Amino acid sequence: MSAEPFVTRVPVRWSDFDRYGHVNNISYLNFAQEARVHLVRDSQSAGAPLPPMVVRSIRVDYLRALLPDTVEVRVESEITRIGRTSYTLRQTISDGHDNAAAVVDTVMVFVDLDTASPMALTPSTRQMLQQFASDEATGDADSAPTEHSPKRS
Repeated sequence: MSAEPFVTRVPVRWSDFDRYGHVNNISYLNFAQEARVHLVRDSQSAGAPLPPMVVRSIRVDYLRALLPDTVEVRVESEITRIGRTSYTLRQTISDGHDNAAAVVDTVMVFVDLDTASPMALTPSTRQMLQQFASDEATGDADSAPTEHSPKRS
């Protein structure tokens, strides 16, 4: 059974808008990052801290503009793949009318800071990640993110 997505609400600032009256594309990455920090912080409060991790790749599908009536976005985060040293996090960013505006896929790699090399997930780390895992998450070998279709309501 799939876990419920982790939901974060992120305020949209005046500086997020560009001269065309919609949210600038880089702001979507900031929204995703803020939601990712909340997810990690909440998961750590429930157990042992997660090992250090870094972003390996980010892919953004921009679906629609976030317009000036958007005062906050809703970010749904779920893990779509758990590998040997990494996981893929899919985040759907929606406007105040629950319209999906972007889907962000981020591959996060756990890193041994002393050697600067990827480190394998421990069973406890894998279990912690499972609480945010979708049905499609697997224990497959690490690979690049795959194509996806955003959820439609």
